[in-house]
Amino acid sequence: MLQGHVFAEMMATDREMRVPNIMDNDACLYYILSGRGEIYSPTEKVVIKQRDSVLMKCGNYIGCFMDAHPGNEHRSVGFHFNPELLRQLVKDGKLTFAVPVRREEVSAVRFAENEQLNNYVEGLMYYLDHPELASEPFVELKMQELLMILLQSGNAEPLLAEVLGRLYEPQEIQFDRVIEANLYHNLSIPELSLLTNRSESTFKRDFKKYYGTSPAKFFREKRLKRASELLLQSDMQVNEIAWECGFESASHFSKAFFQVFGKWPREYRLTEIDKS
Repeated sequence: MLQGHVFAEMMATDREMRVPNIMDNDACLYYILSGRGEIYSPTEKVVIKQRDSVLMKCGNYIGCFMDAHPGNEHRSVGFHFNPELLRQLVKDGKLTFAVPVRREEVSAVRFAENEQLNNYVEGLMYYLDHPELASEPFVELKMQELLMILLQSGNAEPLLAEVLGRLYEPQEIQFDRVIEANLYHNLSIPELSLLTNRSESTFKRDFKKYYGTSPAKFFREKRLKRASELLLQSDMQVNEIAWECGFESASHFSKAFFQVFGKWPREYRLTEIDKS
């Protein structure tokens, strides 16, 4: 803890989960100790594996713990950056960075495995298990150290400086940009509502205004059209196409495809390719 705010916390689960993360007051670095994860922001999908990490601005996200089951536990650490604490570090001259003039609408930055960051997390594990031993001056120093490691992370530095410099600025992303960015992601209507910062009823009402149809019909048509193109233009397997186009399973995709095209995906691929 630092001035009443959580800086670091451990997370562990032995089952797959999809968790809505609403971070109005904190930015967060999410570091995976073991397992695999996916983060959906309003305009990005970030896939992270063991010892990868992702820095997220304040905002709404969907976090997915992938492939977790008994015997294959997902373990991760979340580092929180409170805006007032970060501003104080900058004001006191304990943290400096140059914000590029070029604006980037970025909500999340992924970092591949980084030896410096790995060593940092390993050195902090004892205090995560014994938080009562971490004094406030110690926690403040560890926050400074973590931020400096991130700022020195190679090619990510300019992009990271952009994100750090605007961590706490409100970011209003156009409704249609969120929809277009997630056309082929397997997200539910409640999850899409969260990413657009709306209630489910408001999301559906606004969707109708933008697109003139319901979300379910719109996504179904777009995804099936894309799937029909991939069946003819690629050598991807049916289950790969189902995943690529945002269907929850190959069987669900096949049934939906048959209802619209009157043929199963494999049959469609064979007959349409023969015609051409």
